[in-house]
Amino acid sequence: HFAIHPDYQNCGAGSFFLEKLEETLRSFGIDRVYGLISQDNSRSTRFFKKHGWLIQEEPDLFVHKYL
Repeated sequence: HFAIHPDYQNCGAGSFFLEKLEETLRSFGIDRVYGLISQDNSRSTRFFKKHGWLIQEEPDLFVHKYL
C-alpha cells in the first residue's frame, strides 16, 4: 500500500518515497513492480505516469514499471 496523507501531497513527499522505494527494490535485485489503482483515481494515475509507470486498463488500472 502506498499513500501520502493529504497534508503532505503536492510537496514532493510522494515522489521522494516512491524514488526511495524503487532504489531499495533495485538494490535487492527486483526489476519489476506491479500495483493497482481504482479506475476513478485520476490523481494516482497521473502521479504514476509522471514517474514512468505504464498503465494498463483492466477492471482496475494495473500499473507496472521495469526498474
